[in-house]
Amino acid sequence: ADEDWPGLIALAVQRLQASGSMSVAVRTVLECASYQQPQALQPYAQQLQSQEDLDFECFEPDVSTQYAQAAMHLIFPARYLDHAIAWIPRHWHPSWNLQPQPGRWRFGGAGQGDCRHCGGPLQHLISLPKDKVYGQPGKEGELVHLQLCLSCMESGVGELHYRHDETGQAHCLNAAADGQLQEPDWEYGPLRATEVALAETPARWQRQDWGQSNGRENLYRVGGEPAWIQSPWQPLCTCCGQSMRFVLQLDSQIPQADGADAHYWGSGGMLYGFACTPCACSAFITQYT
Repeated sequence: ADEDWPGLIALAVQRLQASGSMSVAVRTVLECASYQQPQALQPYAQQLQSQEDLDFECFEPDVSTQYAQAAMHLIFPARYLDHAIAWIPRHWHPSWNLQPQPGRWRFGGAGQGDCRHCGGPLQHLISLPKDKVYGQPGKEGELVHLQLCLSCMESGVGELHYRHDETGQAHCLNAAADGQLQEPDWEYGPLRATEVALAETPARWQRQDWGQSNGRENLYRVGGEPAWIQSPWQPLCTCCGQSMRFVLQLDSQIPQADGADAHYWGSGGMLYGFACTPCACSAFITQYT
């Protein structure tokens, strides 16, 4: 619980000073605290600065990224992810067992339109209420349909950008530099279609770290702060040149519609989605080890 952190941190610092060395247990407590309760470490900042082998940089809030809203977790239907992560019992971590809100949102399946970079079909990612994407309320029932070219994303094209029309449908902005269609290194069909729910994320799990999660936590999220695998990266809108706001992240191991191996976003990586509210545009990047 949040109220337990001050006492736990005090005990960890006390043991660090008494032993003069950093044990695994003390390091774990301090690094987790720096990510979940950074304000609770402030009284010990001067003492901890002398620890050369303790680096909190990757756990500090990323103030450069714009966040659309507080984090919410995606809740998938029972057994949708079971084949991919059957070795992780769901009851082991509370982020898998959050209470879903009313409403279900289309996830996966075929998209609409074609990729201007490779000529292949776009794949549907998720349809979300407009306020979850742009951070501004829309009309009731108004959705933004996030989609991308999985083949180009997995072939290392880089940032993928899309413009959304009045109905929320995405249109590709990723024309090849020479105007010629580029054959992707890998071809991918759609993710397995389903419907997902959104669950309000408790304060304890508003910030999650990919490394500390180690496959145990639910990192399928909308809003909040990204759980970066590498350094933070914020795309610039190709229409106006301004920084885009973070919208969602999807962890690996999402099943594919054709029954092939689950999707890994490179190699056990993460997909990050962004949006530009004034331009009604979206963008996607991946990070992986």
